[in-house]
Amino acid sequence: MMTIVGELLFQFGIFLAIILVGGYLLPAAQFYFQFFRRQGRIQAADPRPGQIAREVRLSIQSVVIFALGSTILMQMYQAGMTAIYWDREAYFPGYGILSVFLCLVIHDTWFYWSHRAMHLAILFKYAHAGHHKSVTPTPWALFAFQPAEAVIQFVGIGLMVVFLPLHPLALLAFLAIDTFINTAGHCGYEFAPKWYLHSRVCSIFSTVTS
Repeated sequence: MMTIVGELLFQFGIFLAIILVGGYLLPAAQFYFQFFRRQGRIQAADPRPGQIAREVRLSIQSVVIFALGSTILMQMYQAGMTAIYWDREAYFPGYGILSVFLCLVIHDTWFYWSHRAMHLAILFKYAHAGHHKSVTPTPWALFAFQPAEAVIQFVGIGLMVVFLPLHPLALLAFLAIDTFINTAGHCGYEFAPKWYLHSRVCSIFSTVTS
């Protein structure tokens, strides 16, 4: 019979592997080799010496924090302390898709206000300065957060898991979309079409250059 410590270590190891490979290494590597190294980037300057190594180090540090947080959420789920559900008929038709959209809106709101707060002089040095050292960011900066920022960003997702009814597939869809948006935002390219950049929607949902 697995001990409590053994169960926690097992869950942590699973989350660490999934987030490290599926949430960081694969998307960062794909966008780096497919987009970042080609011509036509918004910023022509190359990353500074040692920048990518720092981005990877900070990102792996964040992945560890995310895995720890995910282990805590799993324990809460097992104790019935989250809003995760499995029965797709538990809510009205279309709620699963709606919940993905709600996650994107809630997370974007959380990110916006927490990001503004971390730019306050009293917090910037300890929570956000590390991310801004990447003057020419690369996809490897996907999770290049200082520990405080990594915790803040994970808490935003954790609160949704606890309070917003989510099917696991909806949660995975949100995380996949968020990872894509975040990685694309560090590529140095504008992926949005020109018509979108001049639309009213763009004033609500920003892009790399807007």
